[in-house]
Amino acid sequence: MERQGKSALVAWIDEGQYRRAFVPTSKLTGNEVDADVLEKCAPYGVDWVKKFSLPGADKLANELRRQGIWTADDFKHGTASVRAAIMRIYVNPLVDELIKEL
Repeated sequence: MERQGKSALVAWIDEGQYRRAFVPTSKLTGNEVDADVLEKCAPYGVDWVKKFSLPGADKLANELRRQGIWTADDFKHGTASVRAAIMRIYVNPLVDELIKEL
């Protein structure tokens, strides 16, 4: 969690999905926020699923977030992490499948 004035950037995992949002600090109870408050907050970062028209874009989006790639700036400056995410979601499963066949 990171406080910025009257809001705080909070991060959580919901059913395996990495999430972040800015929440009004008045809605915080210590370091906790009610789920209904989180639902009303705009998500933080680029909507990677909408950016990529690929099969499995939702998995790639989540892996990018897991790797710390949330914004366009993160993407531009974190190419090694972007490549790692692509490898994990697309290349590694393909190689594993080919190994089974050979």
